[in-house]
Amino acid sequence: ESHALLSHFREGGGFVSGSTPPPSTAGPNFKPNDLDIYAFDFDEDRTLDLLKNSFQFATVHKSDNPYQDIAGIARTHWLKKGPHVINLMVMTSGNAAAAIFQFHSTIVMNYISGWGVFCAYPELTMSGKSIANPSALASERERKRAIYCFDKYGERGIDHRGTLSDHKAWSSHACGVDPSCPTTLRALHDSHSLFIPFASVDLRTA
Repeated sequence: ESHALLSHFREGGGFVSGSTPPPSTAGPNFKPNDLDIYAFDFDEDRTLDLLKNSFQFATVHKSDNPYQDIAGIARTHWLKKGPHVINLMVMTSGNAAAAIFQFHSTIVMNYISGWGVFCAYPELTMSGKSIANPSALASERERKRAIYCFDKYGERGIDHRGTLSDHKAWSSHACGVDPSCPTTLRALHDSHSLFIPFASVDLRTA
């Protein structure tokens, strides 16, 4: 089943983000409560068909524009099978991975695509540490949602702080230079990120 999903991601450009990738990158050891899957709008119907027919999930709720402050997310489908939940985030355009850099903290700036596992802040993530994303705290609505997420990840063993300097190991870091600093200019696949490629196999026949 995992091969079918990864093959699907390769064809449509989707990926898994949220709570799932951190344990996959040898970071905090916890079991996610749900799965956040991102897909482009042109691949929305095909992705829903896969989740319903191949994985037996059923749509419980659909919400248009649930994340008004996150550019590119048009709507979300909430699917469930027993205790398992999938949040299908439908992206309108551009690079779907760009959405993860608009979320509350570095601990969720990771994804699993059809090609491998990506982690934007490996030093922080793999040491079980996280910092807030200043751009995600602009409004009262965003701050309330972020505080809920900070508490949730704190219960999972994440050492979350407001700024990088609040972590002892980075108390005297060079702001704007250190790759773990949010003011440092970064690119999606620069030398400071971590990408673990999957084996080069045909996932449809493996």
